[in-house]
Amino acid sequence: MHYYNLYFAGNFRVEGLEQKVLREIEDRDLESRVFIMKNLKESELVELFNERKFSIRFGFGESGVGTSTIESIRNSVPVIINTDIGIAGLIRKYSCGVVLEKMDVTEIQKFIIKYNNQIM
Repeated sequence: MHYYNLYFAGNFRVEGLEQKVLREIEDRDLESRVFIMKNLKESELVELFNERKFSIRFGFGESGVGTSTIESIRNSVPVIINTDIGIAGLIRKYSCGVVLEKMDVTEIQKFIIKYNNQIM
C-alpha cells in the first residue's frame, strides 16, 4: 500500500479545532505523516499546490470556491470536499474528485485507493 503525507495548509477558524486535530494526530501516532502549516508565504503555498496528489477541503456554510479548489482544478489534482463547499456541484458534475456528505476517513481512503488503481 502507498502512503501519503497529509498537509493542513492554513489556519483553523473554529476555536479548539486545532488542539483537537493535534491530539488526534498524536493519539494515532501520525506525527511523521501529518503536518500543520500556518501562515505560509505565497511561494510556499504554490509549491504545495504544485506537488500534491490530492486536495482535501472540508468546510461548512461556504458559498465560494476557495483558492485550494481552483488551484487543484488548474493542476488536474483530484479534489475531496464536502457538500457544504460552494463548488461541490461542479466537482460532482465534471468528475474533478469526490464530494462527501461529511468528513469520513474510510470514504476518503476508498477514493484514494480507487484513484491510485486507475493511474497505475
